[in-house]
Amino acid sequence: MINDLEGVDWASMGHAYGPADDVPQGLRDMAPPDPGLRDKAFDNCYSAAHHQGDVYPCTMAGLPFLFALAGDPATPDRARVVALMVSIGRETVEREEPGSIRFGPDGEESTACEDTAALMRGRGEAFVDHARDADSRVRGAAIGALGLFLDDAERAVTVLRDRLEAEGGMMPATCPRPPRN
Repeated sequence: MINDLEGVDWASMGHAYGPADDVPQGLRDMAPPDPGLRDKAFDNCYSAAHHQGDVYPCTMAGLPFLFALAGDPATPDRARVVALMVSIGRETVEREEPGSIRFGPDGEESTACEDTAALMRGRGEAFVDHARDADSRVRGAAIGALGLFLDDAERAVTVLRDRLEAEGGMMPATCPRPPRN
């Protein structure tokens, strides 16, 4: 999936600091073994494509790649990837106002928040899988997504109840909500 990054017209999109043509490299840099490179990639993503919680078209365009990274057990820092996705999704759900009009950094009308919220709800089962992951950090990062992205509240409660039982009565520590830049 990460090889498909070039199939997206990133330069036509913007983020907090201008054209989003740097987003593909940032997504690639979330996966290598070098922790310094990964740290820089996550910092850059939070400061540009998810600046102060904003969601841009490039943020949404990056989500399929983030889902692929989070679903690959070989990805280092999968918990950080899941936490980033949850942060993006949380912001869209909190800002979602059906029928409202938002504008992107270019002044054009944007449906990025509404579209991203729909995409996250459509991928709710991925968070169920992450909440059951072998890595407790991934489980912890995914827990908050269950209530946000599963439209079936009863299912969300069942998954949480099962997790609580599997964890011996203690939920895994969640990844802290990232600071807003």
